[in-house]
Amino acid sequence: MAVNIKTTNMQLTEALRNYVEDKLSNLERHLPNAPTNIDVELDHQTRHNSGPIFRCEIMYAFPREKHVLRAESTETDMYAAIDTCVPKIKLQIDQESDKRETAVKRGGRKLKEMLRGFWE
Repeated sequence: MAVNIKTTNMQLTEALRNYVEDKLSNLERHLPNAPTNIDVELDHQTRHNSGPIFRCEIMYAFPREKHVLRAESTETDMYAAIDTCVPKIKLQIDQESDKRETAVKRGGRKLKEMLRGFWE
C-alpha cells in the first residue's frame, strides 16, 4: 500500500508521517489484494478567527476503476482530524466491498436458477 501525503501551509514532520501511515495500515485488511494508492492531504487553514483549523482529506481510488472514495474532517488538532477521518474512509470501503459481494452472490443465484431450468 502506497500512501501519498500532501501538506498545505505546514511542514510534514516525520512524526506526522509515521502517525498517518500507522493509522492507514489498519485499513490494509479491508482493501482488495491489488496494489493500492491512498492520497492524504493535510491542510492548516489560516483564514479562521476561531483559532487554528486543521483539515485531513483521504482519497482512495479502486484499482482498475474510475470510482474514488473520499473522506474529509476538520478539527482544531491535526491528529484529531486524522483520527476522525480514518473511520469515515473505512466505512466507505466496507460498504463498497459489501456492494461487490452482494452483486457477485446475486449473479451466482441467477446462474444457478438458469441451470436448474435446464435440468428440470
